[in-house]
Amino acid sequence: MEYPCGTPFVVCAPSAGVVLSVMKIKVEGPSDARLYICAMNDPLSRAERGVLRPDLLPVAFRRLAPAESISGLVRWWWFSSWDLPHGQSATQQILAFPSSNVVVEPHMVGISGPTTKSSTRTLEGSGWAVAALLQPAAVPAVVGDPARYRDSYRALAAPGLLKDVGESVAKLDVEAAFCAFEHWLTSTVGPVSSNGLLANAVMERVESDPPIRNVTEWAGAAHVSVRTLHRLTAKHVGLTPLAIIRRRRLQDAAHELRATPAPVGAIAVRMGYADQSHFTREFRATFGTTPSDYRRTAHTL
Repeated sequence: MEYPCGTPFVVCAPSAGVVLSVMKIKVEGPSDARLYICAMNDPLSRAERGVLRPDLLPVAFRRLAPAESISGLVRWWWFSSWDLPHGQSATQQILAFPSSNVVVEPHMVGISGPTTKSSTRTLEGSGWAVAALLQPAAVPAVVGDPARYRDSYRALAAPGLLKDVGESVAKLDVEAAFCAFEHWLTSTVGPVSSNGLLANAVMERVESDPPIRNVTEWAGAAHVSVRTLHRLTAKHVGLTPLAIIRRRRLQDAAHELRATPAPVGAIAVRMGYADQSHFTREFRATFGTTPSDYRRTAHTL
C-alpha cells in the first residue's frame, strides 16, 4: 500500500489493523470523535525505554517509524493527544533519548533539547502534540548547537510548520500533518551529509550494542577515533560520549526494574556497574529515587 510521504500508518477503523493510537477530539454532541491510527506492527520496542511510567501515558500516545526516505533525518515520529476532565492532570516522568525533538503543539513549535536528567511534564485539559525525534544528522541544521538547548524546551520560529500541522490536525488528518512535517524537515535540512550519516551510524552503534561500557569501546565498535567520537556527539547530540553511555544504561536498567523480578544487584552487574552501591547512587542522581523505590511505584503496561 502506498502512503502519502511514505508515512507508515493509515486512518482506519479499529478492525483494519493493530491500533497504534486513538486521537480524541471534542465535537458538538454527546460523543467524542475518534481518529484511529493503525499499522500492522510497531517496530519501536526500544523506544519505550525512555518512558519511566508507561502506565501513566495519555490514551493517545504512540511512536511511528519514519519512511525510508526520511529515516536519515527522523528517528521516529510521535503523536499524543489528551482530553482530561476538569481538575484532573496526568504527570509523566521521562528519561529522554539523547537527541532533540521538534514538537508542534496547538499554539507553538518547540525544541526539546538533550537532557542530563529525568524530566516531568504535567498534562491538563485538552491538547495534542505532533513531533519528531531527530536523527543526529538533522540536529545542526534545525537546532544549531544542541548544547544550547540542553535541559530546556524553547520556542522555534516555524510559522509555516505550525500552520500546516495545526490545520491538518483540526481536520482529523494526521497523515497530512506528518506529511507537512516531513516536507518542512527535508527543506530545512537538505541532503544528509557524509558526516551526518556517520553521526547516525555512531549513535545507532552504541544503542544497539549493550556490551559497550566505555568511550574507548564505543569508538572501536564504531571504527572512529575517540577524538572523532567526542566531536560528533558534541555537534550532533549535545552530550558527551560518556553521558550518552550512562543514559542508555539507565534506560535499560529502569526497564529491567519495571519488567522483571531480577534482584537490583543482578541488574547492576548486567548493566556493567562495579557494584550495587554505584548503581544506586547514579540511579538516584538521575531519577531522584532509589532503584528499589522506583520498582515499587512503576508498573508495566
